[in-house]
Amino acid sequence: ALRVKAKDMPADFGSGSWRPRRVAPPRSTLALALVMGGAVAIGTWLQQEPANIAKATRWTVAGPPCPAVSPRALADTVVKPGGAFQYDDVTFSRAYGHVYCDEIHDDGGRGLGSHPVCQFTGPAVLKVTTPKGSFYFAPSTGPATVAVAGDIPTCVRGGWFRGQASLF
Repeated sequence: ALRVKAKDMPADFGSGSWRPRRVAPPRSTLALALVMGGAVAIGTWLQQEPANIAKATRWTVAGPPCPAVSPRALADTVVKPGGAFQYDDVTFSRAYGHVYCDEIHDDGGRGLGSHPVCQFTGPAVLKVTTPKGSFYFAPSTGPATVAVAGDIPTCVRGGWFRGQASLF
């Protein structure tokens, strides 16, 4: 049998003296990764910003505010909101019509955050429930647009959506 004695082994064999060399210190590698990630994120944001602004402009509808109503006043009416659906963390209920929703970026499309916006063809009455509570509007039978920024809905009479595209 062949026996190898320790004195016949190379000095570095199994001695643990060899270690891989570091290409770059860990801090500089982390800094480089953060800079590259930031550059990619900023480049992507700048590339998408014009489309975000155009989308926010399209969904920002000018019109008179929808009349807000109390739950008690709504209880006394014949028309009640039904047809409830949830979009993001918001529950919308309407009496009639079609609805179309989308998400737009805050600050006119320039912001990093976003919020839901829905257009209704002729809801008559609306109930919008967010984490901050329930809000009631009576926009009548014409179109209405509801934006929910900061969990507070705003409703205006008007909108460009005319129906049939909704899944809700």
